[in-house]
Amino acid sequence: MADKLGVYALLALLGWNPARAADIAGPAKIVMALYRPYVADDDALGNDGLLAIAAHAEPRLKGLISRDRQCEAREGGVCRIDFDPVIAGQDAQLNGQWPVLSVRDTQNGGEIVLARFISGGVPMEVDYVFIRAGGSWVIRDVMGAPTNPGGAWDLLRILSAPI
Repeated sequence: MADKLGVYALLALLGWNPARAADIAGPAKIVMALYRPYVADDDALGNDGLLAIAAHAEPRLKGLISRDRQCEAREGGVCRIDFDPVIAGQDAQLNGQWPVLSVRDTQNGGEIVLARFISGGVPMEVDYVFIRAGGSWVIRDVMGAPTNPGGAWDLLRILSAPI
């Protein structure tokens, strides 16, 4: 019970509202699932963050990811995105550490889950924008912070750009 109270206190500091616990758990749970393979395997070269995002994406984003994958197969190389958006870089080195998440509401009833983590000794931040679609939470966009080594980026904008 004491451990649960500590978790609830931490969640309250992050803006958690107990009346909406099931809603907030959905987006945060999805984001934690995205990081699971990276935390489990520091080498993580076989992880495909873009494909993992597609599994939880709204139809437009899922279609853009599919279009980019088709382009890569056709061209035999990178088309629009040359990094893993889950780790905001090329190589994951999370050293078994889970990201720290915070959740906030958007003006349109969605949620943004901010994942903060250290990869290869460098602080990183990735925002996951969620919306409700068909009664479920889905990822609408993923964005990297301007403080990341690669600078700010917006997955939806990158994937929407012409080649």
